[in-house]
Amino acid sequence: MNPRENLSQAFAAAMNEARLAPRTTWPWLTLAGMALLADQLSKALVASSLMLGERIPLTNFFNLRVTS
Repeated sequence: MNPRENLSQAFAAAMNEARLAPRTTWPWLTLAGMALLADQLSKALVASSLMLGERIPLTNFFNLRVTS
């Protein structure tokens, strides 16, 4: 097999892999979007239920506090 055929086969394999990439990317993008949504919803819930400066001790070194 000559180098030109090797390059052609490598290019065909890369194109095939690139064509499959969007199918494998969407689940990760969906997961990231869901994590972002959960983060924003939890922040809104905490901000609406606590007054400014109020704190809730969760452990002996970690407190939940609204500062702004």
